[in-house]
Amino acid sequence: MKYANAILKPFLILIITVFLTTLVPTIAVEFLPFGDNGKALAAQLFIVIGQVLTAFLISLSVKKDNSINISEHFSPKNVSIKKAAAIAVCAATVSLFSVELLSVIFSAVSPQTGSDADIYMPAYIVSAAMGILIAPACEEIVFRICSYESTKSVIGIIPALLISSAAFSAAHLRGLYGFLDSFIAGIVLSVIYIKTGNAFYSAAAHSLSNLIFIAFDLISYAGFEPYNFENGYYFIEPTVLVIAAAAAVISGIYLKRRTAVCKQ
Repeated sequence: MKYANAILKPFLILIITVFLTTLVPTIAVEFLPFGDNGKALAAQLFIVIGQVLTAFLISLSVKKDNSINISEHFSPKNVSIKKAAAIAVCAATVSLFSVELLSVIFSAVSPQTGSDADIYMPAYIVSAAMGILIAPACEEIVFRICSYESTKSVIGIIPALLISSAAFSAAHLRGLYGFLDSFIAGIVLSVIYIKTGNAFYSAAAHSLSNLIFIAFDLISYAGFEPYNFENGYYFIEPTVLVIAAAAAVISGIYLKRRTAVCKQ
């Protein structure tokens, strides 16, 4: 029974997350007397509220049931900005290469038709701000702390990591391609959290990854192309991948040297 409860908890968290951040906003906007653009903007605002409310409610529940103090696992105190930046660069690079790899695989196995959607800028600005500032913190609290910490003592580190990452990716509701992409990201972010013991670092990595893809969208909107859209999938430009890989190598060397100095 103890193991069943531990395994079910991440998926109960998933249900609450989807309900408050997807279903409620989708249903609520239909009752608003706005046009499509107004509803799109309102939906993003509802999602922001849902993200914050989800993190708050789940944090209270986990603290009550498992005595987990969120502030002990998510704190800007004693955080090295250089270390956070280096970790974020490495994680963002993994995200870029995972998108490229999945695009190659899925375009060969399951090509599809599609085109870039038009951007309604006010709604996109709210969505971008949420993706950079609010969603990373809320999702790291929900999935990296609440979900992972409440299950690891029962089922172990690796199973807890995999289950919380699966719940994290399922919450994004983006089909198999999006699930796998988010699952890889979830594993990377979980490893960062486990290694540092502070979700502030994984939130920084989460935020930078989101920022990069948002920047890609805006650059494309302005007429430049950091990626190509082929067979219904996005392929990152080789130059961007090379620059990202070089930045990751430099960041990795910095982290390795920093770790060596700390051990001395």
